[in-house]
Amino acid sequence: PPQPSSTSGGGGGGGGGGGGGIIIDTTPPETPKNLQVLGGPDQVVIIWQNPQDQDYVRTIIVRKEGSVPASSSDGQRIYEGTGQEFTDTNLTPGVTYYYAVYSFDRASNYSRGAVGSTVLGSSTEQEISVKRIEAQKPVSCVSTPTLARNLYQGVRSEDVKMLQTILKQQGYFTYPEITTYFGAITRGAVERFQCAKLGICSGSPSSNGYGSVGPRTRAALGGGTACATPPPPVAAGRITRWLLLGSEGLEVSSLQQILQAQGYFPSAQRITSYFGPITQQALQQFQCAKLQVCSGSPDATGYGATGPRTRALLK
Repeated sequence: PPQPSSTSGGGGGGGGGGGGGIIIDTTPPETPKNLQVLGGPDQVVIIWQNPQDQDYVRTIIVRKEGSVPASSSDGQRIYEGTGQEFTDTNLTPGVTYYYAVYSFDRASNYSRGAVGSTVLGSSTEQEISVKRIEAQKPVSCVSTPTLARNLYQGVRSEDVKMLQTILKQQGYFTYPEITTYFGAITRGAVERFQCAKLGICSGSPSSNGYGSVGPRTRAALGGGTACATPPPPVAAGRITRWLLLGSEGLEVSSLQQILQAQGYFPSAQRITSYFGPITQQALQQFQCAKLQVCSGSPDATGYGATGPRTRALLK
């Protein structure tokens, strides 16, 4: 069968013209980067990185059979959102599927497409799992200056823009636009940063600095070079893809919760996003009880992995 490929190309577009002294935005955002189109045994996993443009809004994926999508409207739109991974299901074996990933901004300017193609069975689930884990490692580094003064909700300044940029690079500020205003969204991002980095997870700006940027928080925010890590994919509370030892993501959390509710995952064990030996053992016990699959391996019998038969019972 054809091998997976990934190259930049495809069509994109800009906005219209301008006149009458009105400036119209016709500049599209950057093309999504590092696209991987991975054909598993029964589904296609698509991984990419969203642009960092200040006016970036969302990403779409267009699928087509027979040829690469020539534009954002040439084919079936199968995804729209701000995630950085999507699993395409209900596909036909032997068919080559072509995908184009576009970003667009507030003026509905679409980037050029990052394109790739694959067929089912081109990659094993273990290969896909490794590539997913690699995609979650830091991928881009940006130099940032040091904050020089305290910041809190209600402040409007260029320092707030700097703060939002630092928090966005570290995955805490998720609003698509960088602004000069310290509002509720910025405060929430600061609080998440403080909880993760300083162990301050409650309180107030006046009592312990929670939600504001004081000396300790400024020191933790630092400066110099910060690396952005793609956020984990968003799960919908059900299992839609293969999971096995070493997998990470919110679907692993969903798997653990399902297994815990049915008595296979230890009730005293904390729910995490990592598929480790405890999760593997719980899944194997489930498979032995429900499917009479009590030995083997993920590749040979699906033992210890969430293949199609196992997923059908994980509800």
